[in-house]
Amino acid sequence: MDESMGFLAEFIMITKISGRNFKIPQFDQTLSGRDILVGKNGIGKSARLQGIMISLVGYIPSVGKQPNATMGYAVGDKMELELKEESMTINRVFRKKISKKGAISFDSVTEVLPLSEEDGDARIKDHFGLGSETIDIAEFISMTSSIRKNFITTMCSRHIKDESTKAMLGTVCDNMDLWNDDLSDIDNLNAIEEYYKSRVSIKKKDLKSMESHRNQLRSRMTSESSRSKDDIEKELEGVESEIEKLTKESAEIDGKAAIAKSLQSDLEKIDGDIRDINKSLNEVTDPEDVLLKRKIQMYKERENAESNISKHREKIKDLDGQIEKHREEYIHMKSELDLVQDLKKRFSDSYCPFVKKNCPESKSLQDYIKESSSKSEKLSSSIKECEDKGKKAKANKSASEKMIENLESSIKDNDRVIKDIESSIEWHKNKKPGLESELKKKTSDREKTRKKIEEMNIVPIDGITSQIDSLKSRKKTLKDELETAGESQNLIKESEKANLDISNIEEEIEKATEIVGFIKEDVKYSMVKKIHQPLVDEINKILSAFGEEAIVMIERDNKDVFDICLKRNRGAARFEVLNAGHRVLLSTAFIIALQELSNAKCKVILIEATDLDEENFCALLEALDATGENIDNIAIARIEAPKGTTSNNWTVHTLDKS
Repeated sequence: MDESMGFLAEFIMITKISGRNFKIPQFDQTLSGRDILVGKNGIGKSARLQGIMISLVGYIPSVGKQPNATMGYAVGDKMELELKEESMTINRVFRKKISKKGAISFDSVTEVLPLSEEDGDARIKDHFGLGSETIDIAEFISMTSSIRKNFITTMCSRHIKDESTKAMLGTVCDNMDLWNDDLSDIDNLNAIEEYYKSRVSIKKKDLKSMESHRNQLRSRMTSESSRSKDDIEKELEGVESEIEKLTKESAEIDGKAAIAKSLQSDLEKIDGDIRDINKSLNEVTDPEDVLLKRKIQMYKERENAESNISKHREKIKDLDGQIEKHREEYIHMKSELDLVQDLKKRFSDSYCPFVKKNCPESKSLQDYIKESSSKSEKLSSSIKECEDKGKKAKANKSASEKMIENLESSIKDNDRVIKDIESSIEWHKNKKPGLESELKKKTSDREKTRKKIEEMNIVPIDGITSQIDSLKSRKKTLKDELETAGESQNLIKESEKANLDISNIEEEIEKATEIVGFIKEDVKYSMVKKIHQPLVDEINKILSAFGEEAIVMIERDNKDVFDICLKRNRGAARFEVLNAGHRVLLSTAFIIALQELSNAKCKVILIEATDLDEENFCALLEALDATGENIDNIAIARIEAPKGTTSNNWTVHTLDKS
């Protein structure tokens, strides 16, 4: 806590505060009424001060009232606090629970000793007084102007009873029976304000319900008939007559429709016959041209085939010449080869004795033998080539003969196709006149059937049926309207009454809202004006010891405010721009002043003074000695003990981990 905290309550002096697992594992602290808690950061100074606050009200104001918020300061899943004074001990336990399914929950238990059947929190309120409030100056500064004003008014006016306040409220409030003369003005104002807020909430719900009722009435009025019974009966008679007329027409249409259906079936059959005849005519007319073209094509193919046969026969004749030529060449080269081989054999060393002798004749013979061998090889190669050419010529001849055979077969097939085509052409010429005659007859039958259907002039049955259904629906509506013909006037009267009720409720809401606003903005503000100067005087009694002066502004630029400032040479410094030491001084002075003006029976002040220098801290102690004689408990947290002398009123507690 960077700023001082104050606690206003009606209770006896606190003598001890103990804690388990609250911020630190454990602490036990006795209190004398004027206590300075000294120790390093983290030793538990703030834990002791906040422990007092939680013990008395069950939570820390700056974090909220829910147990899970307070459990944020716990070391583990459970923490305990115990506060003692002369006649009462308060034990508070906070727990974190985890279910079998893993859900986390928080709860708190309060025990007050000596034990009693009464609720613990209720006993604490009864014992310490109904006016118990906590003050955190930083939170106070962050309040809106209207909340600050209401808070200060409530704190400083609990003892005020002034007939002018009651008279002022009476100018707008028509129910002054709510005023209780046994209560203070501020308690009466708060009670009446809450009453009218509740009235506004209730009346808004009533208004919503009544508006819903009115909308339902309007909806019914829209759907209900506003005509006379005679008019409805007259229209109903006309509708029934029209239904009867259309029903007869429908029966006639059904009879015609049956005949038309039969004619339509005949027409569809005729259309089918015409399609078939046209298809046959297309097959008669078009294929005749196709057949003629096909016949011409067949003749052309026959001519081509005969031409190809002639070509292949010429080719065969040429191939026969080639074959004969190759045969003669083969015989000639074979004879020459035999002669060469014979000469080679005769002049070989096995037949001729001169071959190996070194003489000119022998050398000539050897050259001749080599030449004969070379020539023999060439003749063998030529013979082989001649044989291959002969085989190829024979193969070409065989292929041409096969082609001639195929072409002659193709000519025979073409002759058969040409004959079939000529037969088909003759058949089509004979059938076409009959088909044209049949088509003409069917076309005439179709036109006659269509004319019969058109002459029947059949109205579509769907249209008549739709009209009958619509009239029957209207008939039912008219009968319902006839039954409720007299109810519309009652609905009009009921709707007018609903409008009047809504208007009255809106007036009540407006009046109650006006009273709430008047209490908050006018009556309470007048009370703020009354306590404004006394509050400033009380604050400055304390600040004078430090050479400071406070300014409390309740108006600025014609607007309601509640700002606490320190006076400076050039204007005033607002709380939030002060340094830490000045904030502590101003907070302490403000808290003491509030407690003095609150007329509480017992008062407690808790101060974080770690940011005060030695000089200002000693001045603070002197100011508290001089002005805090009515404060029952003052506890101050500081890192270092005061170096200067202090009065005998103060007990210094040096904290350590032991």
